[in-house]
Amino acid sequence: MRIQEIRSSMSSTNTQDFHLRKMESELKDAEKKAKDGNRSLMEFYIENANKSMSEANASKENVSARIDAIRCSLSPDSERNYHLREMEYDLKNAKRKAKEGNQDMMEHYIRNANEHSKKAESISHNA
Repeated sequence: MRIQEIRSSMSSTNTQDFHLRKMESELKDAEKKAKDGNRSLMEFYIENANKSMSEANASKENVSARIDAIRCSLSPDSERNYHLREMEYDLKNAKRKAKEGNQDMMEHYIRNANEHSKKAESISHNA
């Protein structure tokens, strides 16, 4: 009986409001990641925002301009700097793992550092 009451208290308006709040949160996270230069997470949050938009039956026109603005705010400099910061982080961890004698993790961090280095270099050449 209580379960049915709980289920009946959930309206389509509540569901739509939930998805709109979720979409707004995802877009704010995408904006932050764009400013940080993290393209991958920016796109992840945009994809999640699009899913929430669909579930809320929200107007795509209202959100499309904001998504375009988020994507445009990702500058080559911020993206390159993001990859350089991540490369330094990975190299620091690789060194730490080498001192611990953990070769597998050392190699993992070195691979990650190399990937970030390549991405930063490709952004430098395309800018």
